[in-house]
Amino acid sequence: MPLLKYPAPRVLNMKMHPAVDVRPIAIKFILITAARLNEVVPMQWKHIDFEKDEWFKPTVKTPRGQPRSQLLPLSTAAVELLKTLPNYERRVPDDLVFPSTKNTPLQNWGRIAKAIYRESGTSGWNRHDLRRTSSSVMQLIGVDLGTIDRILAHRIDHGREGTSRALESYLSNLWIAEYADPQKVALDRLAEVYGSIEKLLQSETG
Repeated sequence: MPLLKYPAPRVLNMKMHPAVDVRPIAIKFILITAARLNEVVPMQWKHIDFEKDEWFKPTVKTPRGQPRSQLLPLSTAAVELLKTLPNYERRVPDDLVFPSTKNTPLQNWGRIAKAIYRESGTSGWNRHDLRRTSSSVMQLIGVDLGTIDRILAHRIDHGREGTSRALESYLSNLWIAEYADPQKVALDRLAEVYGSIEKLLQSETG
């Protein structure tokens, strides 16, 4: 966790200058949103609604069926993270949120992962494991499986939830101001857990 920040830690010893290397902070964004790497890499500023704190994903992979879009509420921590990025103040709608120095999709994820392995004393995990970890953490803190499925953009098992497609469609079109979106509540709680872990690690090493 202490390595997943911007500017990139110099101890990672990457060829890319820490002031422009946003791969570590992008990995943290994956953790706190439970997103896939291939959703984060092509993300553009026009996909983020800072008034509603939402991320529109034009295409998400689903375990069953055809790819589809997803509108994901963002936690307060995720929004704050985006606002710390070097290109936030000069953002252009079609620009990438996590770009390379040439404003092209970031690459060399294996290289940055190996550097994080080395400095954190960990090994054997990949970016998709971070998504699984976030799913597991949400289960541990009591988030219901239906909400986790929605965050992960999985197809909803209506039989398991005791609901129907018609009911879900009807409710999704309602705007009830006094009710917080369960996905945002869950992601805020997830970010709090990661924040507590990070503070604990910093106190142990500081």
